[in-house]
Amino acid sequence: MKNFDFINKLAEVIPAFDQLHTYCDKAEIFQKTFPEESAANARKALEWLVKNHLAIANVELEPHETLNQMIKRPQIDAFIDEDWEFEQYMRTVKKIGNYASHTGAQQVRKNDAFVCLRALFYVVTGFLYRWQAIKEVVAFDATLVPDGFAGVHVVDTSEPTVSTEVVDSVPTDAVENPKAPKQKPKETLESEAITRKCLVDYMLNEAGWQILSAKGDIQGGKAAIEVKIEDMDRATHPSGIGYADYVLYSRGCKPLAVIEAKSTIQSVEKGRKQAM
Repeated sequence: MKNFDFINKLAEVIPAFDQLHTYCDKAEIFQKTFPEESAANARKALEWLVKNHLAIANVELEPHETLNQMIKRPQIDAFIDEDWEFEQYMRTVKKIGNYASHTGAQQVRKNDAFVCLRALFYVVTGFLYRWQAIKEVVAFDATLVPDGFAGVHVVDTSEPTVSTEVVDSVPTDAVENPKAPKQKPKETLESEAITRKCLVDYMLNEAGWQILSAKGDIQGGKAAIEVKIEDMDRATHPSGIGYADYVLYSRGCKPLAVIEAKSTIQSVEKGRKQAM
């Protein structure tokens, strides 16, 4: 079982959804083994959705129109309807997907591919819910992402295509009055723990920080993980010893900032006190 298996049910009725599932499935199974290929397939999935939606909205694309140009179309703005989170997920997939698709661009790490994959899930479910192709939205489950891929790796050179079957299946009111999911289900604690670490790592990498892999390793100008902290509040740490999730160090090995990654069920204040 994987996160995008639900698209197979749509493909049983409308076979053209199989291309969307193929891109999404490859983005998921390649995430840990071939992160660039994972991100490239995520970008293709986004392009498939955008192309088909513009066709649904009776938009005729210009020759060689890029994904970036398509997303800037007013019909996509109307579809997003000021849903900032939905728009941000689309931008994330496009940004990381572009790194993978353009030669000489920024390297795509496993962590980047995970952030892209998770964003893709909410992009796909966001489109399909608004198209009335699915009736409910479930949470992304990081624990379902395969640990590796042992099969033969073949680069997918196909291009996302518009399907008349898909276009005809979307009701007119889904385009004229798209309805976003009322609320996004919360991920399980196990899934959220994986997501939380990947999101923090991604943001640190984007800010230019190299994250050391060995726990407790301290190097100037880098981000250390699981750093031992002494003289902690004994009310919460009986031994007086605790461990900071991340500590950012100056080039002279002086601590600049402490980062505590907390679950969304924990208060921000609790994380602040622990960091202090």
